[in-house]
Amino acid sequence: MELAGIDEETIADMVADRLAEKLFPPLKDFVIKEYRPDELLNAQEICDQTLHCSTKILNSFYLYQPGFPSMPKGSQRMYSRKAVEKWIAEHQNHS
Repeated sequence: MELAGIDEETIADMVADRLAEKLFPPLKDFVIKEYRPDELLNAQEICDQTLHCSTKILNSFYLYQPGFPSMPKGSQRMYSRKAVEKWIAEHQNHS
């Protein structure tokens, strides 16, 4: 089969290239997110980078929720980025 003078192999290569352009960026983002090492973040970092809220909101609404992940480190509370992201995913309301 030929399409406007282009052979099947060239068409297949064009389709594969276009498919790769669409699939690889989101796949790359997924792999980076899933396989990055976990980080312990302080309250300000977890607010800025994960919850996107103020520390006042963190203290008022999140810290006292059942199972909200945190751990003591000296006199400070620390938060596992992955544990907080998992907690958020598990506690979303679905309408």
